[in-house]
Amino acid sequence: MSHAAVAQGASFRSTLAGSATILGAMLLVLCEAAGETYVVLAVVLAALLLAWGWPHVTGTLSPLTTRVAILATAAASVLAVRYNSGGAPLRHFPVVLAIGVIIAFFGQLLRGDGRQRVSEGLIGDLAAVALVVSGMALTALPVVRAVDLPIALAMAGVALGVAGDDLAERFPGAALLINTALGALAGLGADRLFAAAAPLWAAAIVGALASLVATATRMAVRDLPGGRRAGMAAVTASAGLLAAGLVTYAMARLLLG
Repeated sequence: MSHAAVAQGASFRSTLAGSATILGAMLLVLCEAAGETYVVLAVVLAALLLAWGWPHVTGTLSPLTTRVAILATAAASVLAVRYNSGGAPLRHFPVVLAIGVIIAFFGQLLRGDGRQRVSEGLIGDLAAVALVVSGMALTALPVVRAVDLPIALAMAGVALGVAGDDLAERFPGAALLINTALGALAGLGADRLFAAAAPLWAAAIVGALASLVATATRMAVRDLPGGRRAGMAAVTASAGLLAAGLVTYAMARLLLG
């Protein structure tokens, strides 16, 4: 296969992942306006996509363990947020994370295939668990910081950051810097467009950091064994969107509340 054909295929797969990321970001913005329940449903959808595709992306030898760890973490996260009787919205998340880690760890130990590539499998499973926990942090924001629209600010940054992927391919050394700058601009624009109560400087920071984390995650996923397959575009997008959740929550609480 010629170098031009390889480059064209890589560009096509990047475009698919970018388009899926933008659609996912738009869905989260709409869900934030609709309320907490809809944000939960959107994040659960991303977690389901991750559960389906993550074993294919990582090439794990224990796909069932991976899926169980992801789904159990997602379910525990929903319960932790929905049935929190006061106090910090994410106060039970260390327990949620522990559940996912334990399932991933024992799932690898109990495999009956000679435990080949246990370390790789465990690292992949733990990464997926961390992504789900991070994404579920978004579900608390419509309750604690609804007036500031932090999800809209962050997702605007993530979406515009995707537009910088083509520039990043031309200047690979500045990829993250380009996408972060675009994310900051998107945060500013979203703050004015949606008439959010967040200060402009805070909106820029939220957009920039969300774009940075989402871009870095997409880049990392594309380097995994199955990450460059066209059919995994939605999984790559879901991973990036979920990864941006915790930093969005942290910045919303630190800068806005």
